[in-house]
Amino acid sequence: MKNLGLKIIVAFVLLIPLWSFLAWFLWPMDRLESIILDKSATPESRQEHRSFNWILTHEKMYQPSGKKYDYSRDYYGTYPEGNGMINELDRYELSEMDSMSFYIDMAYYVDASGVEMGIDSLQTGNNWYGGLSQKDYELLKVLYRDHKLIMAEYNT
Repeated sequence: MKNLGLKIIVAFVLLIPLWSFLAWFLWPMDRLESIILDKSATPESRQEHRSFNWILTHEKMYQPSGKKYDYSRDYYGTYPEGNGMINELDRYELSEMDSMSFYIDMAYYVDASGVEMGIDSLQTGNNWYGGLSQKDYELLKVLYRDHKLIMAEYNT
């Protein structure tokens, strides 16, 4: 009888991870429209916002399309391996930002400090990209006005 009780306890302990995974797997996903701004992303890691994307994935918060957020492309800022490609909020007008606030659930301003673009940046001195732009600030104000969740790191 004592041996049976021990077997039940061991089986229970061994099944806890399986039950946890099944509960997570069967839990419905949430749709979350977020804006991630990272102006100092490096091709090696993008670690400034990679951990946030991990949280979104593991909390089952996906894009409205149902796709998981991809830390390598679902953000505004620099795309270093794309030959210096920049995805900016500056392309939007203020009226568009008002309408963006309607469907955006949260904004995460990771790092606006910036990066040096290109190899010759030390020679030319004008290849620095970064800083909080006026449009970045305007979107922040609109989201604040509409009581949306805003997260920012200390160096932003």
